[in-house]
Amino acid sequence: MQRADWTSPSPAPSPAPSPAPSPARPEGPNTEREIFDHILNSIAEQRLAPGTKLTEEALAEIFGVTRARIRKVLGLLAQRHVVQLEPNRGAFIASPSIAETEAAFAVRRALEPTVIAAIRSLDGEMQREAVRRLEAHLAAEVAARQVGDNGRIIRLAGEFHTVLAELSRNPVLHEILGDLVSRTALGLAAHGTQQDNDCAPEEHIGIVRAIRDGDECAVDLMLGHLRALSRIVDHRHGDGETARGHAPAALELAGKE
Repeated sequence: MQRADWTSPSPAPSPAPSPAPSPARPEGPNTEREIFDHILNSIAEQRLAPGTKLTEEALAEIFGVTRARIRKVLGLLAQRHVVQLEPNRGAFIASPSIAETEAAFAVRRALEPTVIAAIRSLDGEMQREAVRRLEAHLAAEVAARQVGDNGRIIRLAGEFHTVLAELSRNPVLHEILGDLVSRTALGLAAHGTQQDNDCAPEEHIGIVRAIRDGDECAVDLMLGHLRALSRIVDHRHGDGETARGHAPAALELAGKE
């Protein structure tokens, strides 16, 4: 099955204005890429929790498209392992088990040092540009914390790792880590020990500072950061099935970012 080349949960671009929209059709994204990104952002910001049902009819109405197009988007989200398609039941936000979440973190610990090494090997201006990009991302994280935007905080914390992967200039690594970050984020949402289960901001700052200064401890800082993040998983309640229901937050998907 062909995979979508949409590896980073970046904010969905604003849709182009359409002439004389129907009053019965809510304004919102109307391309498959925009719908995909908008739903992915809602998942990343935990506005759609693990186990939430996504109904084609409701999403088609929200986005003003056919159910066939929604079905295609849900299939692409399933390829990213953030949606589960169940025969005769429909589409649900994925709820990875504790074992699946820990396995995904193990793979991240194997791959993310490679990302750090790739960025550190960049030449001259390319590495300086990578550091500037990372520092801009850190500034966005700080701004989100200053206004208490918890959903954006959580999304940006995950995106820090996908930005790093993008800057490695290895598209395969970027794609794989995009999937893994989404899967671990859902696992933490389902099994986390704390409500605000985003990455610790000071650890991101330390990683970027080490990359900027050419410090070999950057890899160790990343590994320590990932181990600390994986310890958020709560083993006390086992892998019981996540409570399911229709998405009460589905209408938020139509809201403007």
